[in-house]
Amino acid sequence: MIGVVVMLNNYLHDVASALLLCSAVVMMVMLKYVRDKKIDEPVEFFTGLYNRLSVIALASVVWIILGGIVRTLAYRTYEWSDAAGRAQIPALVGKHVFFLILLTVGVYYWLRLRREIMALTRK
Repeated sequence: MIGVVVMLNNYLHDVASALLLCSAVVMMVMLKYVRDKKIDEPVEFFTGLYNRLSVIALASVVWIILGGIVRTLAYRTYEWSDAAGRAQIPALVGKHVFFLILLTVGVYYWLRLRREIMALTRK
């Protein structure tokens, strides 16, 4: 059981690190956009940010898929812990279910945001 908790901690640590980096990147993109454009109109500002950040979101999804393939193929060699044995399999399944939910919710919200942007720009 301790091995499972330690593994889960490692994954959550990675997520926290990614969130810290992503939030900083988003803020820097927003800052650069504000400095470059000097826009007073909120709709134009928001749609411009959406265009820039959607590229980052798409790149993230591609990286999640391609990096996941590489990590899966190399898992047994580089990450498998003999000390945890088969107990790590339920933790891995749980982790992947959790991240699949996060990915699905993220894609859902990006698609919803896209519909909102399209509605805003039609007005």
